Amino acid sequence: MKAPENPVESESKFVLNDPVTELPRLLRLMKKQGIIIGDPVPGAGVLVDRYFDTQDWDLYNAGWSYRFRDASPLKRSASLEPLPGLAHESGNGLHEGKEVEFAVEGVPLNSALPISEAPLDDELREIVKNRTAELSELLRMSTERATYRLSVDGADIVLSVDD
Repeated sequence: MKAPENPVESESKFVLNDPVTELPRLLRLMKKQGIIIGDPVPGAGVLVDRYFDTQDWDLYNAGWSYRFRDASPLKRSASLEPLPGLAHESGNGLHEGKEVEFAVEGVPLNSALPISEAPLDDELREIVKNRTAELSELLRMSTERATYRLSVDGADIVLSVDD
């Protein structure tokens, strides 16, 4: 199943060395700059990410990752995205890369998944030439996330803080 066309998303990532003290300071600085910061969005909670690749590491070798994300019973997705550091640099210090995300009903129950049964199978087949290859789970990780809605000059922005 081919993913629908999605709008372009801009994403910036920063590291806070001491989130307990630095996050409140960052939010105060943003408010001083005129950024409107809403209360934390309820329900962001815990994200469970499961990463898959073929036995021959076809996706990794081509510079891609394939992930299932279970963010809540109502928000599950599969995504295919460039690996960090392999995305195209735009010349202004920002990295750009095509990420494809697709909402799914559920995440795979097994750790092996035939590509023909995988969400985004058309995109996967462009990368993985072996038509009988299966995707196997490589890694599973949980991330706790707090999310804030921001408003800057009429633009709506989501600030996610992962722990």
